[in-house]
Amino acid sequence: MKNIKKLVSLALAGMVIASFTGCNMITKTKEGIRNSVVAKVNGHKITRGQVDDRLEGVLSSLEKKYGDDYEKLPEVKKYLKSQRMQTLDEMIANVIIEDKGTELKIVPSEEKIKEDMKKERERIKEEANKQVDSLKKLYKDEEDFKKYLKLRNVTEKELREPKGITDDLVRANVINKIVYDNITKNVTVTDKDVKDYYEANKESFQEGENKAHIAHILVKTKEEADKIKKELDEGKDFANIAKEKSLDVATKDKGGDLGWINYKDMKQGMVFMLAAKTMNKGEVSQPIQEKDGWHILKVIDKKIYTPKPFNDVKDNIKKVLISQKKNKLWQDSFSKWKKEAKVKKYESNL
Repeated sequence: MKNIKKLVSLALAGMVIASFTGCNMITKTKEGIRNSVVAKVNGHKITRGQVDDRLEGVLSSLEKKYGDDYEKLPEVKKYLKSQRMQTLDEMIANVIIEDKGTELKIVPSEEKIKEDMKKERERIKEEANKQVDSLKKLYKDEEDFKKYLKLRNVTEKELREPKGITDDLVRANVINKIVYDNITKNVTVTDKDVKDYYEANKESFQEGENKAHIAHILVKTKEEADKIKKELDEGKDFANIAKEKSLDVATKDKGGDLGWINYKDMKQGMVFMLAAKTMNKGEVSQPIQEKDGWHILKVIDKKIYTPKPFNDVKDNIKKVLISQKKNKLWQDSFSKWKKEAKVKKYESNL
């Protein structure tokens, strides 16, 4: 009796094992993999196939480069996992945004969405064509451009008609914009905000970058630098002393001439550049210590640009500030929606 029970148990165990093996065989078919759920968002399912459809262009390129079994290569496997995770996160975000838009009665009718999707596809096509046309201008002729395409293992048609522009991606673009525009429609900035930004960032509104034409003498010790400064004060020629005594082999033969240096360029050192900014044309500095030794500077010339008048730039500043405020509101709103959403990922299916 015991032996019969043992045989029945083993038989049942075999059936369970066979059952699980059979399931694995099903999920490992191409169709099974495509249908496997990689995430659930507020009850909506996202499948591996939907993720891979968006990555069609990437998958096609990898197949061209490595052949049919590209997914078996460890480096490709790791790269694809990363790409799928990134794409999945984007798709999860799209679902959350559409759900919130529906809840807030922002999302329009399906008819209006389809109409906008058609316009969005036209915009995407136009943008792709512009990019290809701009790219072609970088090459001297059509033959040169074809060499580039061959090197990249891609055709001009593939660039103009990129793969992976799925209906759900186009729909997401349309709905994301509708929800974004609605959530941020009341954002504004005051005249004071605009003026404060101008005053705090005047340098960014200049016609050019402030800079100085500088020569220097570099020595090892302060004692040497003090002695040279005394000689200069007595009327000795800066360029001649640089040729004789400077340790900077790159500039000493040119009389210490460093050329024109942008005030924002800190390669010579912060103290060095702060001194140069405050000096007048023709002035020689006191000895200045930097990491490489002691410097004496001479400002040969300066170019100082004045900022554009406030009235010339205020409209652009306003646009920038409104855009920044809108993006901040959008990020804060989405972060809140994401916390409220019920999201479950199945990363092992990616």
